[in-house]
Amino acid sequence: MKKQNIAYVKHPVSKEEVNKIRADGFNVVDLKFKPSSIGKDDKVFDGKPKPKRKAVKKKESSE
Repeated sequence: MKKQNIAYVKHPVSKEEVNKIRADGFNVVDLKFKPSSIGKDDKVFDGKPKPKRKAVKKKESSE
């Protein structure tokens, strides 16, 4: 059985970022669960999370 690499990511994280990390072959785990020593192929993403996009209301046109 092949060991899956783990990416420790600071949450909250967007669905797009999770999908991007998983596409690179990593299993996403919250950074707070990172052990003191990690595997050589595991990664840590502890940067600031990107802000979520806000919905923009469309103006109603009165014709």
